[in-house]
Amino acid sequence: MATSGKGPKGPDKTGPGNPPKEYRWKPGCASPNPKGRPPSRKRKIALAPVDKMAELVERVGGMMTKGANPVEYREYVHLKLYDIAIGKEDANPIGKRAKVSTADRLAAIKLLGEYERESARILSEGRQQQFNAAMDYKERWTAKFHAAEKAGRPVPTCLPHPDDMIVHMPSGRVSIVGPCTPAEQIELEERVANRDEIVASLKALSEGEPTSANKRLVNKLRKVLRGYNEILPPRLAVEVPPPLR
Repeated sequence: MATSGKGPKGPDKTGPGNPPKEYRWKPGCASPNPKGRPPSRKRKIALAPVDKMAELVERVGGMMTKGANPVEYREYVHLKLYDIAIGKEDANPIGKRAKVSTADRLAAIKLLGEYERESARILSEGRQQQFNAAMDYKERWTAKFHAAEKAGRPVPTCLPHPDDMIVHMPSGRVSIVGPCTPAEQIELEERVANRDEIVASLKALSEGEPTSANKRLVNKLRKVLRGYNEILPPRLAVEVPPPLR
């Protein structure tokens, strides 16, 4: 006997995908699944890294997650975006292998470009602020040194020393080559004292007899003195005397 109804299954058949007739959706009623049919797991895995990277990129530049290291955070964002952009199969936070679609790769490339431009802007602004702060610091303390010398007073102590703040032009990058804490200042003073002893020894040897033993000792001390000039701030470097003749 032929089964009448819509489709090959018939209107009264129940089972997987065919609930009893009284529980089926009726036209005009609210949808039992307003969010729609969920995407397949493979598609969800492929989309997850793009959504994840979009959230991460939006927080770059001062809006880091609580407790995150800014440097490691940016590196993580950059590497994940790059993995998706090149279509790496395991570029997803779930850890499952899923082929990244072309649409996902294009989205990742777009996010990667936005990330690079935003990072460059943040770096430029940070260096500008660093440059301004360094120049203000150098100007302020140099004026204090000049006023103290003019009045015959001892030069005030500050850490770091303004001459130890090196401004690299034209990038505006600032580096500190001297002590920044009292403990580092004590260590610096000890090295300077040792350096001065070597300078005094070289001076005494240069005024003595140019024997073979003295020549060897002078060459050894000259090498040590060059090493001190490399580890001490440039403002404390001294001239290395010539070898004995």
